[in-house]
Amino acid sequence: MTIVMFVASGRFGGLADRHGPHLFLSAGPIIAAGGYALLLRLDAGADYLTQLLPALMIFAIGLSMTVAPLTATVLADADESNAGIASAVNNAIARVAGLIAIAAVGAIVSAAISGHITIPGAGSTEVRSALAHARNAPFAPPMTAGLSPREAASVRAEVSDASLYGFHYAVAIGSLLVLLAGLLGAIGLRNPTCKSRRAEGCPGGQIAGVPQIVAEHVPERVAA
Repeated sequence: MTIVMFVASGRFGGLADRHGPHLFLSAGPIIAAGGYALLLRLDAGADYLTQLLPALMIFAIGLSMTVAPLTATVLADADESNAGIASAVNNAIARVAGLIAIAAVGAIVSAAISGHITIPGAGSTEVRSALAHARNAPFAPPMTAGLSPREAASVRAEVSDASLYGFHYAVAIGSLLVLLAGLLGAIGLRNPTCKSRRAEGCPGGQIAGVPQIVAEHVPERVAA
C-alpha cells in the first residue's frame, strides 16, 4: 500500500495540475470507498492474497488520487507570502485528524464488540464471568483459565464473532464517510478558472496573480 502511494501520488498530482483537481477529488475517494467496502468480505479465515490485498490496493489507488491533488488545491488557495503557514496548518490538521480518527474508530469498535457479546442466562458461572470480562475489556484476550476445553472454545468463538462484527461495523462506517467525501467533491468542487489579462499595460513584468498573454504582443524587430 505504501509503495503504491509512493509511486502513484506524484503522477496523480501532475495530472491534477494539468486537468484540474475536480475529477481526482471526486473519483479518488469513491475508489477508496470501494476498497474499504471490499474489506467487508473478510472473516477470521480470510486469505491475504485473494481477499485482503486486492482491497488494500484499490484503497491505495483511491487514496493516491486524492492526497496530492487535495494538498495542492489547499496550498494553491493561499497567497505566496502565506504558503509556509498554509503548509504547516495543513500538515498539523492531517496529523491531528489521524489521531482523532484512531481514537474515534477505537471507541466505535469497542462499543460494537461489547454490544455484540451475549452472556447466556444459563451455563456455568465461569463462562458468564469470562464473557462479562470480554464485554468490559473488548480488546483484551478472553479469560479462559479454569474453563473446560468446550467452555473455553465457546467463549473464544463468541468473542471472535463479536470482534469480526466490530471490524465490519467500523469498516462500513469508514466506507460510507469516504464515499460521502467523494460525492461532496463531485458536487461542490470545481476546477479553477484563470482570467487572462494582456501584459501591454505592464511592461516591467507580470501583474501579480494574473496570467499574461504575451505571445500575441510581439514587438516588431527594428532594423539596425
